Amino acid sequence: MPETTIPLPTISGSLISQQPTATSCFVEIPLPDQLTVTPASRPKAQQGIAKTCSQCCSSCCTWCQLCYLTVIVSLLVVTIVDFKSLSEDEKLRVKITCGVICGVIYLFYLLTSFGAGGNFRYLKAKHASTDVAALINAVKLERPSLYWEMRCYHMAPRSQFAGNVVMYYEEKVETWKGRVYLPYTQWWDTSPAELADLAQYEVTRVKFEKKFEFVDDYTAEVFAQLGHTLEEENKWRDLEFSLQSELTIPGYQEKVLSRSVDRYPIFMNVYCYAIAVIFLLELPFSFMMKKVSGRKKFAFTKVFQCERPKTAELLEAGPSDCETDSDLSLKTGTLQT
Repeated sequence: MPETTIPLPTISGSLISQQPTATSCFVEIPLPDQLTVTPASRPKAQQGIAKTCSQCCSSCCTWCQLCYLTVIVSLLVVTIVDFKSLSEDEKLRVKITCGVICGVIYLFYLLTSFGAGGNFRYLKAKHASTDVAALINAVKLERPSLYWEMRCYHMAPRSQFAGNVVMYYEEKVETWKGRVYLPYTQWWDTSPAELADLAQYEVTRVKFEKKFEFVDDYTAEVFAQLGHTLEEENKWRDLEFSLQSELTIPGYQEKVLSRSVDRYPIFMNVYCYAIAVIFLLELPFSFMMKKVSGRKKFAFTKVFQCERPKTAELLEAGPSDCETDSDLSLKTGTLQT
């Protein structure tokens, strides 16, 4: 699958092959007055059993886990039960089919737990509260990248045999991917100064978010035009496409586990989580983890500005604000005749 980085059109109309350098304005340049700062989320109080159950059951991954467990247990029961009304060959086919389907669903269960599950990502990123504060300060100083990413793809029919049963499905085939960066000249970080009350709980699940804003309408229009141009020039490459904006910050982590005590609870590690997942105990493990820990959020906000071209400034100023030939002659010391 070819991957392309789209050349950036500059203000003058020429093409460049990589993202332009930008000036870090975290400390040196003050934030414009017209820009408003989005405050961080207020930390939640210590969770009781009712709130813990509500959070656990509200997530999509939890519902997937429940579905997986229900289907796996049902198929295991069907495999073990002896159907007297069926012949030996039919019993064998039923057991093989149920076993294959059960194995496939169990594989999806493992992928969901270790891939999309938030608990595994928390356990992989364990830090002390002081380290989390240092991590926040480091990410705030990092230079961000803002770009559009487009993917072209089509859905291809596939088939798979499970015993004597043929299963038909569609698979997404990606044929092209490209991105175009915002050619900004200055950036600011308007994130909160720190994460308040990080030592409020012995163990805290910190979830980070990243947002971006624009100083003026011109920068927003430049970014929107880049996405529109990328779409119009490449949507012919396949039957379907997706286009989305992405903000990347070096050192950014979405989920971090913080502690204000000397050590974590004995069960709160990757190895215990893996054992719980293998024996279909991911939901009880998730319940225990949410019960003994608090939760906080922190949002990183990056603000971008593109330099307005001088030609555009003259056009917006109007004829009365532009310099005449006589004004120019006085400045240069020559006389126009």
